[in-house]
Amino acid sequence: MSTAGPEGIDPHRVFALGVGIEPYEISHDWDLPGAARDALQITEWLTDIAGVPGS
Repeated sequence: MSTAGPEGIDPHRVFALGVGIEPYEISHDWDLPGAARDALQITEWLTDIAGVPGS
């Protein structure tokens, strides 16, 4: 993942909510295998590399 981002953004003023829904009850055609893993990876990038404080 890239560490590049817009200049001048204070990571302490960034708020994010990571959600990764994989199985949908409405239809298995909507299932997204790996969505939870992707949400965790984005959260890890935000808190580790981008410097956004965790909760």
